[in-house]
Amino acid sequence: KQESSQPSYNPIYSQISILAGFRELAKLFCQKNRAFFIFLDNMQWADPASLKLIAGLLADRNAAFLMIAGAFRETSQNDSESFVQWAEELENKGVPVDRLKLLPVGVPGITEMLSDTLRHDPEQTKPLARILLRMTGGIPFFVRQAMENLRHHEIFTYDADNRQWNWDQKSVASAIDLRISDDAVGLMAEKTEKLSRDTRNVLKIAACIGSPFDLKTLDAIYNAHFPSPGDRD
Repeated sequence: KQESSQPSYNPIYSQISILAGFRELAKLFCQKNRAFFIFLDNMQWADPASLKLIAGLLADRNAAFLMIAGAFRETSQNDSESFVQWAEELENKGVPVDRLKLLPVGVPGITEMLSDTLRHDPEQTKPLARILLRMTGGIPFFVRQAMENLRHHEIFTYDADNRQWNWDQKSVASAIDLRISDDAVGLMAEKTEKLSRDTRNVLKIAACIGSPFDLKTLDAIYNAHFPSPGDRD
C-alpha cells in the first residue's frame, strides 16, 4: 500500500501556528515608546475563529503595548450574548476591558455638528437640528445621510462670499413631504433607489445569500440570472 507523501492536516496545529505568526507580527509594532492601536468595526459579525485570534493576541504578555478598540452593534440577542461572553472571558484571563455604550446624539450634539459643517452660529442651526433628530433618531450616520438628501433636493445653497451654507427653514420643515424619508430605514432605501439597476440586482442577490458571502459565489449566481447585459436592463 502506497502512503501519501502529503502531510496530514491538523486544524489545531494550524490555529496555533497562525496565532504564533500574528504574535510575532504584533511584537514588531508593540513597543514601549510606540504603542500599536487597532480599530475593528462591526465585531458583531466576527466569527469564533477570529474572536479567538484576537483574544490570543490580547492575552499575550509580550504584546503589552497593543490596544484594540472594537465597535459592536446589537443586531440580535444571540450576537449580544456571545460577544458579552467573549469579553467576560477576556477579563477572566486578566485582560482589561473597558465598555463604552454610545447613545444617540441629542439636539446639542447635532447643533454643534451643523454649526461646524454649515458655518453658522448654534442658535441658527438648532431648529434644523431638531428636525434632523426627528428624522434620524440621533444616529450620526443617518444625520449625515439626511443632510446629503437635503442637499440633493437643493434645500442647501452655498454662499461663496461668506463661505457658508444657507437654507430656508420652511423648506427643511417640509422635507418629509419632498420624498425625504423621515426614518433611518427609509433614508437607506431612498439612497438605494438612486443606484443603477445593475447595482441593485447585485445587492438583491447578496442579500439573499446572507452575511457573510464571497465574491465568487455572488458572481456565479449573478451571471446565471443575468447572462448578458441585455438581460440586466
